[in-house]
Amino acid sequence: MLQTCRRHPSAAPFLATCSGCAQELYDIEQANRARAEAERAATVTNYDCYGSLWGHDTVAKARSDIEEARESGHTIDEWNVTDRAGQPLRIVRTTDPTSTFLGGIDIAVIPA
Repeated sequence: MLQTCRRHPSAAPFLATCSGCAQELYDIEQANRARAEAERAATVTNYDCYGSLWGHDTVAKARSDIEEARESGHTIDEWNVTDRAGQPLRIVRTTDPTSTFLGGIDIAVIPA
């Protein structure tokens, strides 16, 4: 038996799924995938002064850490570069003059 949809009355009668509802679900799924991909791409990678990977942060956390370092009197050096795939990156090196641990140097690679 064919049905009609209360949300999409102009959609053609259907057996199992309204074409309007199916399109909305597809659009939501695509938006969720795009958002998740953007979040993965927006991950900040952290290194020590030797280039060893120390972990990952969100862009917001990295910005907060950089501002905190700036307010604490750390030296901040920044570069804007492009990786091999053409992705713009912001490289930020913070140096804590009072730290003796690994020279007090932290390096963050931030997708721009």
